[in-house]
Amino acid sequence: MNMSMRLGINQATIYRWFRTGPPPGYVRARVAERRLSLSRQSIWLHIKSGRLEACHVTRGKRRGLYVRIPDMPPLLPEASHDAHSQPGR
Repeated sequence: MNMSMRLGINQATIYRWFRTGPPPGYVRARVAERRLSLSRQSIWLHIKSGRLEACHVTRGKRRGLYVRIPDMPPLLPEASHDAHSQPGR
């Protein structure tokens, strides 16, 4: 399925986005590698499987892959005060 159909917008809008830069929320692939702590190969596999969204952006003669990083849950759950006050836990 192409991107314009998935987003429900005209294909010309997507081409305009490509000319002006990535849509909001997208970062360069190398930045995504660092933020997600994944290798370049893993990033490509996640894109291929559909777990990550990506787009190619051309600026002049330079072309790059931009990846949308999903909202990530906090690394550690917030501790509740009740868990510390109850004996046996």
